Amino acid sequence: MEAFLGTIGTILGFGCTLMPIYTFYEAEKTKNLEKFSHLGMMVCNVNTIVWVVYAYLGNEMTILINTIVCGGLNFVYLLWYHKIKGDILEFVSKFLVTALIFVGSFIGLCSFNVIGQVATMVSLIGCFPPLEQIGLALKEKSHRYFDIVCIIPGFLCVNIWLWYGILTSNFHIIIPNIITFVIATMQILLYMWAKGYFESYILDELSKDYWKLSSIKKVNTL
Repeated sequence: MEAFLGTIGTILGFGCTLMPIYTFYEAEKTKNLEKFSHLGMMVCNVNTIVWVVYAYLGNEMTILINTIVCGGLNFVYLLWYHKIKGDILEFVSKFLVTALIFVGSFIGLCSFNVIGQVATMVSLIGCFPPLEQIGLALKEKSHRYFDIVCIIPGFLCVNIWLWYGILTSNFHIIIPNIITFVIATMQILLYMWAKGYFESYILDELSKDYWKLSSIKKVNTL
């Protein structure tokens, strides 16, 4: 069962990773990058490096294959982002040097258990950049910050890997996928609320409070 879920998770994860291609194509034409979280993409790529090292040292072939396949595409997207932004050469030179130092330090200095803990921590950090977009969507009651074509398949993928983690008793997989499940659920609900598919008194009040908080911050910075 674990092998089946791992295979399905890898296939679904690869499909999810292909989803942003159209969004990037549109961004290429408009030079508008507001749908992308650069911090999120950076954390995602650091996450890939850590998980590759973890899976390789632990002989976790299912995780290794999934991470290499999906992580490779995520790195392409990061390069595409900087191509649109116009600083790709500067970014690549800095990122590659940092990544090589990072990997070398990990393999040379850290034990397998420590790498697993760091992989979990980086995955958890990667859960938080989407909160910025959630905040903007809540403030403006706008769905434009969410790429629902990517969120729905990603939500399904998270469920698969969550069950894989449960069946293999791997808390390094379980913990970040639980958090990601909650955040993805929030994104889907906010998207539907912003599109007017349902009314929510709680979300309406939170949106008003967000505006008040933003106004206070603006006054304090003047």
